[in-house]
Amino acid sequence: MDKKRKASPGEEIGTEEEFVAGAGTYVEGSAIHSALEGEISDEGRTLSVSRPNRVSQPGLGVKVIGRIENIIDPIAIVSIHEMEGESARFPITGVNFVLRASNIKKGYTRKIRDEYSIGDIIRAKIVEIKNGECQLATDEDDLGCLKAYSSSRKRCALHKTPTGLKCENDDKKENRKIASDYISVQNA
Repeated sequence: MDKKRKASPGEEIGTEEEFVAGAGTYVEGSAIHSALEGEISDEGRTLSVSRPNRVSQPGLGVKVIGRIENIIDPIAIVSIHEMEGESARFPITGVNFVLRASNIKKGYTRKIRDEYSIGDIIRAKIVEIKNGECQLATDEDDLGCLKAYSSSRKRCALHKTPTGLKCENDDKKENRKIASDYISVQNA
């Protein structure tokens, strides 16, 4: 690559026919995807993604991209990988990112598991910072799930259909609060 290209988490950046997956990437089928926000490098035909080592400070109203790490109703614990176009590294003292069921969408959400699953990549907005905890919300159209995997077959990416999300391997439909730009990638 002549010019440094940026990649977002989950974005397809190449194929195994052309490259070998390196640091900061993962393979799904024969496609190589970025595991984080950063710059793509293809030294020696090995694709890797790296990000600068700077510490970020979250702020109110900032949109973030992260992964659902754990669900303990009525909250989900989210690890943040990007803040509005920049990589996110937080101090060891840490900031906890929490998504409450009441902040998932407009209207009533009984349980977080009705809308998200562990491993989902989401875009959220920081709506409150208090006592070392950042409250997140996904109640706008551009917020929500960007990439989801089947809750029964973790390696099966869910594809957007007119009736919702489904796994192509077993035709199982699943519900998610998806962002308007949900990433639908073909399984191999």
